Amino acid sequence: MAGLASHQSAEPNTLVVRVGLEERDLFLQDAPETYYVTEYYQPYPIVLVRLSRIDRDALHDLLSVSRRLALAKTGRRK
Repeated sequence: MAGLASHQSAEPNTLVVRVGLEERDLFLQDAPETYYVTEYYQPYPIVLVRLSRIDRDALHDLLSVSRRLALAKTGRRK
């Protein structure tokens, strides 16, 4: 679902979060100061998040979206 970005192309204090590619595009358009993607991560269904720029509620919502996506891929629903 999420973890600290470890590739050198990511900025320090960046979270990498699994999202759909369409959702990623929306995040990038809505808040490019918070969300970004590097060339390395471009092919993957993830978005990079600057932890210093995201508030608690937005992070909660983002992780909820990521969790639902992960559960859908495993066939589990809650």
